[in-house]
Amino acid sequence: MKKPYDIDAAYEKLEQYWKGNQLGEAIKVAEGAARNAPYSHEPELWLGDLYFEMDEWDRALKHYLKALEMEPELIEAMTGASKIYFEKCRFSDAEKLVDEALMNDPENGEANYQKALILERKKDFTRADKFLSKAHKSDPEYYPSTFKIKRKEFDRIVGDVLDGFTETLHGFIKDQNIAVITEDVPDNNDLLASDPPLSPHILGLYRGSPTQDRSFDSAWSMLPNQVVLYQRNLEHFCQDREELKEQIWVTLMHEIGHGLGYNEADLEKRGLD
Repeated sequence: MKKPYDIDAAYEKLEQYWKGNQLGEAIKVAEGAARNAPYSHEPELWLGDLYFEMDEWDRALKHYLKALEMEPELIEAMTGASKIYFEKCRFSDAEKLVDEALMNDPENGEANYQKALILERKKDFTRADKFLSKAHKSDPEYYPSTFKIKRKEFDRIVGDVLDGFTETLHGFIKDQNIAVITEDVPDNNDLLASDPPLSPHILGLYRGSPTQDRSFDSAWSMLPNQVVLYQRNLEHFCQDREELKEQIWVTLMHEIGHGLGYNEADLEKRGLD
């Protein structure tokens, strides 16, 4: 008689591979579990999580949605799919799933955090902060307490960082006519100007033409350039003013690097990713 498939044992093996950062092997285990336990939603959820970890959004989404077909009230699949819709700038789809998750479990940390990010997109920061607080309350370690400062203070920190730049950098900023500005969150037009869209989680953006592309033959390329810093996104990555100051410095250097014509690989080599 054939031994019943042990899905718990499969998960233990998958977890070992995942902890060892052997994601390819973990995927093989999950795919085997999906074949051997075709009526279980768990392997589909595992595959969604694994592909999400690898930034393979479309594959992850496919498995999350399949898990939801098998288990329509599976909150982990709802929040997983919502995160991918958010990353792909499909904000209404993301919100629909998050609201459904919150109806089923109002205290769910991931759903509350995602709802906060969606409300930030709507400039509803008061409500967003309430959902951030609920996420923190549900899991203080995974969702640190929200760090927020006034825009005036944020701009002062940006000024302090700029004051610390070398004369060479100041000269480049002046010569290239670069303005440093602050906004709350990235604008949809900026995100959707790229294919695929930029991540809504970006900390900054260089608007303009890199140095080597500027030419008097092209009027558009000679328009003033901007480095934009997104305050809300930066605050999500920091827990105090010192961390914020450091992250602002890295973000400014990253975006000025784009102004110099460096791509993401160049910036990563320089520790500015």
